[in-house]
Amino acid sequence: MQSWYLLYCKRGQLQRAQEHLERQAVNCLTPMITLEKMVRGKRTAVSEPLFPNYLFVEFDPEVIHTTTINATRGVSHFVRFGAHPATVPSNVIHQLSVYKPEGIVDPETPYPGDSVIITGRRI
Repeated sequence: MQSWYLLYCKRGQLQRAQEHLERQAVNCLTPMITLEKMVRGKRTAVSEPLFPNYLFVEFDPEVIHTTTINATRGVSHFVRFGAHPATVPSNVIHQLSVYKPEGIVDPETPYPGDSVIITGRRI
């Protein structure tokens, strides 16, 4: 029976893990959030994972064994409770898939009129 599980991916390899898992017919979910950040001195909207390095996956362990998933490029390990991979309830997945948060502003992003302190070292 298909269930949802939570994977922890290697740093910077979330996209790679998702691509390789989807090739194995595994459903993947990475909830995204839009943040407003300063990039190269300009305020820019950036889309980032809501849970960095975590990937929700749906598969049937009777069809695709957990060791196959764990051996997929980019995957570090399953989130576990004891010896067994933790299952994620379907209603949680549904809430995450329909959740569309408002854009969030990085608290470090200054606005016009804010006072800032510029620090640096002498060369």
